[in-house]
Amino acid sequence: VALAAAISSLQPSSLQLLESLWLVTPAEFFERAVVGFRDVCNHIVLKIDEDPIQNWKKLNNIFSVLQKLSNVNSRRENMIPRNTFYIKIMSNDLLKILKNPLMEYPCVFDTETKDEIFQKRCAISWWPYKGNVHNVQVKRDAILRDTLQVLRSKSAVEYKLPLQVSFENEPAIDQGGVKKEFFSVISRQLVEKGQTFFVVDDTSGLVWFKPENCSDMYHLVGILCGMALYNHCVADLHFPSVLFKKLLAMEPTLDDFLELHPTLGRTLQDVLDEEEDNIENLYLDFTVQVGVQQHELIANGRDIPVTKYNRQEYVDKYVDFFLNKSVKKQFEDFKRGFLFGCPCEMWTVFFPDELKTVLSGTEVFDWTVLEKVCFNNINRGENLISTL
Repeated sequence: VALAAAISSLQPSSLQLLESLWLVTPAEFFERAVVGFRDVCNHIVLKIDEDPIQNWKKLNNIFSVLQKLSNVNSRRENMIPRNTFYIKIMSNDLLKILKNPLMEYPCVFDTETKDEIFQKRCAISWWPYKGNVHNVQVKRDAILRDTLQVLRSKSAVEYKLPLQVSFENEPAIDQGGVKKEFFSVISRQLVEKGQTFFVVDDTSGLVWFKPENCSDMYHLVGILCGMALYNHCVADLHFPSVLFKKLLAMEPTLDDFLELHPTLGRTLQDVLDEEEDNIENLYLDFTVQVGVQQHELIANGRDIPVTKYNRQEYVDKYVDFFLNKSVKKQFEDFKRGFLFGCPCEMWTVFFPDELKTVLSGTEVFDWTVLEKVCFNNINRGENLISTL
């Protein structure tokens, strides 16, 4: 506890030095430090009511250190598992956490706890408007067109209300199921019919913004995604992980580009892996082609060849161009819509992959079909290991 207080009070220069040491600490010792602070947290949480003021102060200091360790862990080559940072929070402590600034330290909560806290905070934000709902009525056979028209006419206050969806000429009352169906159908239609506004990679099947298009569609799709999150529904538009990193103000990497564009990403990786003496034979320069237009990645880029000395810069600029600069307006419109549709800002506690899971859901496998495919030629009772 005293060590955590001392670390929390370090000057920025001293803290930077400490973090640089953590960055190169062997994984075994780094994990041991995390486990030590985490176990102290678990102990304090169990006796939080004995001295609430002092115990919250201790927890804040330790949480702060764990968050710093987590930030360093994300930059380490040999990262330790994220669940090493989780503390055990009992359900009756959740309301206490909601009243305290502990959500500044997302690393200590697992995804389920974060989602539970997020849902509670959304419900609290509805209280001032008790009895009112955000009504959306659409025709089932024109769901996409009607929805976009409705979204263009809504005010900011309406998005703060709990959503209630109805399909015209259908008597069903929305107790949760109708709006879940609504987001499922409209997500599928956006993926199928949105080629005018989005690019779908042939290999990954993932969706990205179209650089040359500046329609209000990106703002509207952002609103839809925000609404889905705010109302605890799934909207799977096949977005890549990098979208959620960008929403959380994290910089894209080559790995993100590889996920979205595997073929082109492997080409960039090949540039980094190429034998040094062969780089010049690739005849690359600091330009990129988008449609019929050529863009310079740096000033005078068409006159600067890619060499063994600047190839890392070339790859970094290439990734930055495609994932940031070329879609800057489109992404900004999407994020503005997202914040509009989800007025509860606590979604920022999620890590990118967690936010993606909460919004887009997880794949559901039909294990019966899988069994038939994988074990069709294996007799029941037969030794599986020997068969494989």
